[in-house]
Amino acid sequence: GAVMYTSTLKFGLTAAGFYYAWLSVPIFQFLLFRWWYRLALWAIFLFRVSRLRLHLSPLHPDGVGGLEFLGSSTVAFTPVLAAQTALVASMIAGRVFHEGAHLQDFQVEIAMAFAFVLLQVLGPLFVFTPKLLEARRHGLHEVGLLAGRYTRQFEEKYLEGDPTGRDLLAGSDDIMGLGALQDTLETMEEIRPIPFTKEIVFELVFTCGLPMLPLITTVIPAQELVERLAEALF
Repeated sequence: GAVMYTSTLKFGLTAAGFYYAWLSVPIFQFLLFRWWYRLALWAIFLFRVSRLRLHLSPLHPDGVGGLEFLGSSTVAFTPVLAAQTALVASMIAGRVFHEGAHLQDFQVEIAMAFAFVLLQVLGPLFVFTPKLLEARRHGLHEVGLLAGRYTRQFEEKYLEGDPTGRDLLAGSDDIMGLGALQDTLETMEEIRPIPFTKEIVFELVFTCGLPMLPLITTVIPAQELVERLAEALF
């Protein structure tokens, strides 16, 4: 016991500090770098998939050519993202409690932490943006041609009353009407260039922000905070 105590003093650490510095931190760094490696492989995989000849339907109801499931997959990474924001929160708490700093002094750091963790999972999805924009342009072009043919034949049949006009589209049971054609054009114009929604971003921000919530007690006492929440709820 005396030997261990003397050795820890030599390094300027207590037994708990020695355990933290030589065991806890290396294990945490190993797991964190392992997850970053996985995220890098995921980003490389998405990039290679985006280079394939994908058939992205501009009429798909999800608004991103059928790729919305990729945005939902980011939720699986929330534990590792929350762990990173928890690390930032612990560093800020240490500065506040032991060095007399104020939470307001770390607004830039907190914003950068959120941007960094969101970029890890949402950034790789931007590789599909060129494909989605191309699908939107191609879809609008094709539907524009179809609309031109349809309206010409509609005018010939119902407005000009030309019985000899070709009736390839107008009046056909398997061809949409003018109203449905307009809805199709509006659907294509609303295609998003990124395969995730605002709800996904909000969910990620909320989950990653949970480790930051205890920092509020450095500005507002915990008892006062509980009283305010109780008043707001009841």
